[in-house]
Amino acid sequence: MFPGIGIHPSNQWPGEESFFVLGLTLNAAKQLGIAFQQNAIVWAGADAIPQLIMLPDTRRPV
Repeated sequence: MFPGIGIHPSNQWPGEESFFVLGLTLNAAKQLGIAFQQNAIVWAGADAIPQLIMLPDTRRPV
């Protein structure tokens, strides 16, 4: 696991902390994203083509 930060090219938005994790299955990556209450993850399989994977909203209503 490698820490990272997402920065908009214009630098007008604050950076967002992230992680780059190698070797996860799609299911494991989804579970990790859900555990950290993410809306989506970027995942790439053996073909190295990145995919945006939307995750279900698992937050409890207020």
